[in-house]
This record gives sequence, structure tokens and C-alpha cells, in this order.
Amino acid sequence: HSFTYLEEGQIKRRVIKFSHETAIRRAKRFYKLNEERMGGEWLALLDYCSPNVLKTYQAIAIDHNSGRYILVDAAEVQRMFDDPRERKGKGYKLIGTVSEYVKGAKTLKERMPIGGIREVQAIHSLAKQLLSAVSAIHAKGIMHRDIKPPNILVTPDGTLKLFDFGFSCYLPLDPPLIGRFFCPGSLATVAPEVLVRKRKKSDYSYYDHKVDCYSVAATIVWAAKGSEYYFYTRNFAEIWKIVASGTKTLSSVAKGERLDADIQGVVANLSIRDPEERHTAYRVLKRYLDPGKMEKKPNTLSFESAKPPSNSGCMIQ
Repeated sequence: HSFTYLEEGQIKRRVIKFSHETAIRRAKRFYKLNEERMGGEWLALLDYCSPNVLKTYQAIAIDHNSGRYILVDAAEVQRMFDDPRERKGKGYKLIGTVSEYVKGAKTLKERMPIGGIREVQAIHSLAKQLLSAVSAIHAKGIMHRDIKPPNILVTPDGTLKLFDFGFSCYLPLDPPLIGRFFCPGSLATVAPEVLVRKRKKSDYSYYDHKVDCYSVAATIVWAAKGSEYYFYTRNFAEIWKIVASGTKTLSSVAKGERLDADIQGVVANLSIRDPEERHTAYRVLKRYLDPGKMEKKPNTLSFESAKPPSNSGCMIQ
């Protein structure tokens, strides 16, 4: 929902997002702010210094000390993130957020042309902006864990904005990784190491921020193909088996779609099966989509110039 208000004589507009009560009950640790940890939508309020991450200004929370609904500014959340002592005794539970409003913005899934984004410049812009957003959140030690076209806004001027941090968590590089035992996000973009389960709970594989890198590659392939079923099946169990076993890869799909050589390199390096070998978002951004390579390619995503195959029907404007 959006609302308008008057500030210093100027009309401003914001978007309110309320978390579902059922989600709060299932994952209380993501919505409660305490000294030990911080996660979920709270992390949307951090200052990522990136135009490709949706700006969130305030959190709507319940203060258990007073029982009142309160607004918590993003700057205060940033302070509490930087210093765990600032979270001591706060007792907040998140129920919603107040974010920037972009008139005419739609999700990437809604804006995709039928038949996918076929124009080279548009795919380059999509990859560059999404990698910029992911590099920014990873620089703060944040895993998004749900990167996919429905969670990426496209503004009328072609700027991408990553949003929906509901599954996000803070992953400090020191101390070592802690176990992750559930599968967040969409099966269409989830990394293979998240799906792998061993016989004993103690043998469960760990995963880190590299899961986001795989999701970026999957999102690029999804956008190029125009469908999340890029492994040519809609069967849930078959998709799970393909991703977990590696019988088909995102790299092979990218080659099959005859994507630009640089984009094939982006997809291949972001989706390497072994997460230790998989490249970081920042490394891929600099290697394949640096300013020199992008000199003649726009920094915004244009759907007006994207031409789907002749048999794909009309494109979504």
C-alpha cells in the first residue's frame, strides 16, 4: 500500500509493507530485534549506498516494553546493526516497513517480454545492475537468499532495485559459518548446495553468500528465457533432482539460448557447482561488465528495444 504526506511544503509518497502474521510465527527470529542476532526485513533498512537496492526509511514495530506501535528510523537500525550493544533491551518485533515509492515501477517478472529479453544491451544492463546490488549487500555481510524476478523492481527509467529482505540474514565472515538447515527462496533460483541434504543432521552442508551469486545467474537465464522453467520441465520433483544432481546446468541453458559471450561467462562463473570455486558477484562484475566493456551499453534496462523472437507473441510494455 502507498500513502502520501506533506513534509516541509512538499508532497512525498511512500510504500508500506506489512509482514504476514503467519510468517512472523514461523520465523520469529527474523522479526525480533535482540542482542544476539538481526535478520529478515530489518536488514532492508541498512544503508547499502546503492541505487540498485530499494531504499527503506522506517520500520513499523511493536515495543514489548510499552506495548505500543512505534516507528524505528533506518539510521537507528543501522546503529543497532553496527553495535550489538545498541540492541540490548530494545524488545522490538517488526510488523512492517516504510520504503521509497517509485511511480510506474513493476517487478522484473511483470516487465519481462513474452519470449524473454533477447536484446544484448538489455541483458547486459540487467546483469550489471543486479550484480551491483548484490555486491553492495555482500559488502555488509548480508545474504539475501531470495533473489528472483518477482523481488526486483524495474523503474520507468530502467533502473533495477532489489527488495524483499524477508529471508535475509547476516553472515559474518568471522567467526566461521554457521549451519543453514532450510531451503529459502524459489526452486527456480536456489543454489544446489541448499538442496543437498545428507543422511545425518550433523552432515548437513553449510552455505554462504555464494548462494546469491547462483541466484543472480538463474535470474539472468530466467529473464533471457522468459520463463522460470528453463530446464524444460514444470515438474517440481524433476527440477529439484536436476538442480541437486547437476544433470543440467545454467551454463548449458545460456549457451542454448545463444546469449552474448560475456553474459555466458557471467552465468558460467556465477553458477559453478562447487561454491568454493564459484566467483563472487564483485569479481564477475569487474571481469565481464566493467565500465570499459559497458561504455557503449546503457546502465538502465530498456524493454522498448528488447525484441523477442518472431514466434513469441507481443511483448509486455
